[in-house]
Amino acid sequence: MLMSFNGENLYHDKVDTKYAQNEITTWVYREINPTHLMSVQFPEHLKTSNLFIARERLRRLMKSFEYYLIGRYWYAVPVEFIAFAEHGMSTGWHFHIPMNLKNNPRTLEKFTEKQIDDALSSVWNTHKLNRYSLHMLKLEETPERAVNYCTKELTANKRLDIDSDRIITSRELFDLKPSPMKHMFNRVYKIENKGITQFALRGSVKQVV
Repeated sequence: MLMSFNGENLYHDKVDTKYAQNEITTWVYREINPTHLMSVQFPEHLKTSNLFIARERLRRLMKSFEYYLIGRYWYAVPVEFIAFAEHGMSTGWHFHIPMNLKNNPRTLEKFTEKQIDDALSSVWNTHKLNRYSLHMLKLEETPERAVNYCTKELTANKRLDIDSDRIITSRELFDLKPSPMKHMFNRVYKIENKGITQFALRGSVKQVV
């Protein structure tokens, strides 16, 4: 895949891409220890090849999900998640979203599967979606494999520059600043891996369409 960094065209490197994907998987797994994986596939009339429009539509859906799951003041202590944007061979963007739904961040009580299912049903009804457009998978075993699956479209070059626009934290999506996870990512990888800091701080590799 041809990529561009500061006007320079670069081909991604398979070895470095896999290394970067594994590093991101480790970061996500460490930050949120996901228990569920949500997938969002917009219906035909909402599909778009514009990532910014897709993010806005995702924001509306996830805002509703947080509201129905946590309640009126969900934005004070939202469920933390990290969304990965994918385009694939389709005509529009879709998202895979690892999240930890073990405990309610407001009450610290355990979520029940019924509470999660009821919140999903409410989002389906509110936004007139079907189960294919928005569904949830409980990660019974090896959740790190599910997270690694989310990184499959991320590519890196020899400098480990990748497109960080495809990775969206919950606080970034809802504009709830600062984002502890992005701050932690910057701090951890600045120390542990100089190359990956380019992802955290610059993240400006763009696909050439």
